[in-house]
Amino acid sequence: MPAFVSYHTGMRLAEVLALSWEDVDLSERTLDVRRSYTMMDEDGEPIFKEPQTRAGRRSVEIGSALVQMLRRHRAHQAKMRIRAGGSWQNRHDLVCTREEGSALISRTVGTQFTRKARALGLKVAFHGLRHTHVSMLIKAGVPVKFISARIGHARLSITQDLYAHLMPGMGRQAVEMFEEMLGQ
Repeated sequence: MPAFVSYHTGMRLAEVLALSWEDVDLSERTLDVRRSYTMMDEDGEPIFKEPQTRAGRRSVEIGSALVQMLRRHRAHQAKMRIRAGGSWQNRHDLVCTREEGSALISRTVGTQFTRKARALGLKVAFHGLRHTHVSMLIKAGVPVKFISARIGHARLSITQDLYAHLMPGMGRQAVEMFEEMLGQ
């Protein structure tokens, strides 16, 4: 589930793992990024942090494929909760959990993802899902300003600097689109 969310939103792993069901609005098709999580305290509870910048706190629009996957996941999680009974451990109502409801460990998720990708012949880390999401949006002609806000960059220049290598030819594409609108 964390990989599916990241691939469809460009969210960082720490943001995905901090998502609670309160942050998910399936009717409006949005995910609210309000915090991140990478570590646990000595009691095994996740330590949540506020985003470092105002841009990091955002609402991310999602498509129908992710909405459907989240609906199925929520139903599956409800079954897991019933099965676990009194041993259910999801005190923070997290979207992504282990079978008994406890928080996932970011390092473990990243390692498992990398191993599974390698088994498929892919050389990619979990964070590569974020880059893939952004790259696909750039190739589709989505304005970089929108992409930057979507992925929570504090400044547009961060996005432009990181992904400039994907933007050659965008000027030509802009001219062609403009002429197409003029009917030429």
